[in-house]
Amino acid sequence: MWETPVFYPAFNGWLIKIDADGNVQWNKTIVTRYSGYLYSGIQTRDGGYAFVGLNRTVPVGMVANVLLFKTDSSGSMQWNKTYGGPATDVGFSLVQTPDSGYAVAAMTSSFGAGGRNGWLIKTDANGNMQWNKTYGGANNSRFSSISLTNDGGFALGGTTNSFGAGNGNMWFVKTDSYGNVQESKSFGGSDDGSGSQQDEKNVVCQTADGGYVLTGTTAGSANIYLVKVGVEGESGLAWTDSTANTITLYRGANDVYWNYVRVRVWIIR
Repeated sequence: MWETPVFYPAFNGWLIKIDADGNVQWNKTIVTRYSGYLYSGIQTRDGGYAFVGLNRTVPVGMVANVLLFKTDSSGSMQWNKTYGGPATDVGFSLVQTPDSGYAVAAMTSSFGAGGRNGWLIKTDANGNMQWNKTYGGANNSRFSSISLTNDGGFALGGTTNSFGAGNGNMWFVKTDSYGNVQESKSFGGSDDGSGSQQDEKNVVCQTADGGYVLTGTTAGSANIYLVKVGVEGESGLAWTDSTANTITLYRGANDVYWNYVRVRVWIIR
């Protein structure tokens, strides 16, 4: 843990354990030196918990590092690690890997091609970094979700301004177990938003047929999108049309004989 100076306002992470009826069993405050945020947590194979977020490294400004920490089953911290450089780096999602290590989906402003890039961090069981990879182009991109795939790789969901038709397009990346890109797709139109990269919470998971589902919002709008991505080697779903109420996709972008699939767009009011 880090001691919080009394002369700086700080936000701390808060863990709350409840029973099946919603009654609080225990709660813990995770104290960081200046400010800390927790974005995602999982239960680990030993009955404990692991969480990822950010830890600010200066009292003011936008400098932060990815924060990963592990607790026991009672929420007592066993270890914590930070990863990053001189700019803003944030961890948004994590999974425990088959070797009992962790993989973190993140955003980095310290490394990569420029601006903000998607960042994948792989650690051992004690949080020691084994390798990391950056993904993206000169414009802002980030990962907000990660899941394990059947072949031992990773599926990453997020948003990108570097690829696709416009600002804040939904972004899907499939890698092998070492983070090497096997497939990358973006979905959306040229008016999907401002590219602020702050409002999108895209989630990805693998489906029973070996494909993937990506869901989330697009930047600058109140629309929720659901996209089905085909298995590797297929051309996947192509975005062909959209209205105020629907988007039209079809599976097999180069195969006109596939039936069209309509995906409802929900408006958040």
